[in-house]
Amino acid sequence: MNPLVMIVVAIVIAAEKLVPRPAIVARLVGISAIIAGIASFCAVLLRQASIVLLVAFKRYLQTLFKPKQKENKMETKTEKTK
Repeated sequence: MNPLVMIVVAIVIAAEKLVPRPAIVARLVGISAIIAGIASFCAVLLRQASIVLLVAFKRYLQTLFKPKQKENKMETKTEKTK
């Protein structure tokens, strides 16, 4: 486990035991954890969405710069006649 996470958890537990009103600390930590979870979830979704958009853009660019089919057929016909 990450030592930084262990230190933060130890500080939170100590704060809940030493502060005169531990309910306030518990609620603040809970709200912070929920916000951090939502932010992490959104980051994953945005990363996946950006990958999908990049793949779609790559395919679009490939279709734009793809040689036309008709030109290739005409070249093969002229080669066959020679």
